[in-house]
Order: sequence, then C-alpha cells, then structure tokens
Amino acid sequence: MNYNWNVYKIFKNGNRAKAPFTTFEHCESNAEEFFEEEVKKNFTKKLQQTQFMIMRADKPQTTLDDPRKKNLLSQKRVIQKHLSDDLKQKRNLSWGLVMTKESHWKWQWAVLESTTNRYVAPISPLFKDQKGAQEWMDQQIASTGDTD
Repeated sequence: MNYNWNVYKIFKNGNRAKAPFTTFEHCESNAEEFFEEEVKKNFTKKLQQTQFMIMRADKPQTTLDDPRKKNLLSQKRVIQKHLSDDLKQKRNLSWGLVMTKESHWKWQWAVLESTTNRYVAPISPLFKDQKGAQEWMDQQIASTGDTD
C-alpha cells in the first residue's frame, strides 16, 4: 500500500520547517531510501546538500523529541480545556504564568493578548509562589492523562 510522505527542510539551527517542502508517494518500507535516491536527485545541487525529514502525511506531523516542546503542548491542552467558549472563538490569544496587577501581584496562569501580553482572563487560582503555580499545572497535565 502506498502512502503520501511529507518532506520537511531542516534548518541549520536544527529546527524543522513548518510547512512541507514537497510531498511524494511511496510504500511504507524504504521510504527514506526512495526519497534519497529518487526524489532528492531532482533537487538543485544546493538543495541536495540540505537535510530533510520525511513523515507520513496521514500521521501527526509533530515531533516531540524536545521535552520542552512536549511540555508546552501539554500546557496548551490544559489551557484550552479551561477556556470559556467566548475565548475559544477569539484569535491572537496566548497564555502564560504571570504576576500582574490583575492577579493582585500573585502568580497565576492566565490568557494573554498575543501582541501586547495584556491580561485577558484567569485560568488558574492565585499562588504565592511560582513553584505552586507550576505544581498546579503539572497536576492538571497529569489529570488529563497527557503523558505521551
């Protein structure tokens, strides 16, 4: 059975491009070998020297080798679970652990406006210290069963 394979460029800093560079069709076995020998030969000489990563198109396109990225994804799932329906519809929102006037100068996980980091809404209770807030987040992650 043949599958579509996404080809991502790997930059010099080790990061992967967000969008696929190209796509090709091949069976499960020897897909990387097929890419190296058949697909890559059609690239320019400069591109042939570039590193690429191939991933099956019907599989998740995220790589969670970096524990920090994995933790951020888990935090994002927790935050989304706590968002109100009104906030889920809004764009340009982010989140963070903040200590602001709106949180009465205590630590709190909150929804923020992406462009300005303006406090929009609380996500967690208030905490005296950053450690308590992080423990709360870790408990929320554990309760969602998000331990991939």
